[in-house]
Amino acid sequence: MVHWSQKRLVLGVFNPQPCLSLFPFSALTMTQTSALSDSFDNQTLEAELHQSLSPFRKFFSAGMTVLAFALTGLALLPLFAVLLKILADGIGHLSWDVLTALPAPIGVEDEANGFGHAIVGTLTMVTIATLISVPFGVLTGVFLSEFAQDSPLARAVRFTIKILSSVPTVIVGVFAWGVLVFTTKMFSAIAGGFALAVVMLPIVALTTEESLKLVPRAYRLGSAALGGGRFPTIFRIVIPAALPAVTTGIMLAVARAAGETAPLLFTAFDTQFWPQGLLEPTPSLTVFIYKSATSPFPEQKRPGLDGRSHPGGSGVDYQRCLPLGHAQTSLSWLGCALMPFKIP
Repeated sequence: MVHWSQKRLVLGVFNPQPCLSLFPFSALTMTQTSALSDSFDNQTLEAELHQSLSPFRKFFSAGMTVLAFALTGLALLPLFAVLLKILADGIGHLSWDVLTALPAPIGVEDEANGFGHAIVGTLTMVTIATLISVPFGVLTGVFLSEFAQDSPLARAVRFTIKILSSVPTVIVGVFAWGVLVFTTKMFSAIAGGFALAVVMLPIVALTTEESLKLVPRAYRLGSAALGGGRFPTIFRIVIPAALPAVTTGIMLAVARAAGETAPLLFTAFDTQFWPQGLLEPTPSLTVFIYKSATSPFPEQKRPGLDGRSHPGGSGVDYQRCLPLGHAQTSLSWLGCALMPFKIP
């Protein structure tokens, strides 16, 4: 039997501070203390949030806001200036003939002056490039994301694709010229489409890989739990789930290819007439814009104007410079390509 004084000693009556946690009222007191502390902190934080700023901080905040908007407007000013210049100079000459007619010969009056041939040529070569690059790019992205993943082969392929995406397009044009133009002895839409496909391929492959990585792993596990094999899971579950992102990457690649000029100068060259076939020199919008911008004749700088004579001379006869279907040596081709850019 324990004496009552020993009970008091055990219960901590003589020294209650070390044993507060043994009593229910002590635990309740600590809970109430913590709640009061949290309430005080919340009230203090709310008071600080609703406290008005000092005049200096108000002035500094307003000044920085005005400065940010001013710098943003200054950065956008060149863009709006270019757009305004394009609209001011081009809206008055925009017509259906500009989009459907051929370029008017220099010195010919009262004839529509357009670039319909360049639109057709660009669509043709971009379509060829898309048909080449999209299947290979999507399959490469699937291989990197679903099969090879972090293997040494995957790292080597991924490194090569990233290097290819940073290669200047003029180098791609020289490569395509050596592969197709030099061997076949002709400029063609196929050579231009091949050069654009090389430009599009790394974009499609990398965006496809990243899109497939964003598909949740639960999709793959759920398909496997239902008895789906690896290939059905990838081509019937994973790729359809990532299709919107893959489509976005393909559209970005198409936009990139449609705006390229250098590869087409080496592969498709140019012509002032409608495209005659896939194995003939083919015009493009980018090359047409480049040559028109560097032309000394105002009617070439502004399609839509009627052809007018110019005392400086006549246009370059591209067919005489480069017969259709026959490519010259590299030196003579370079001189031929630079002839339209020289001011008489």
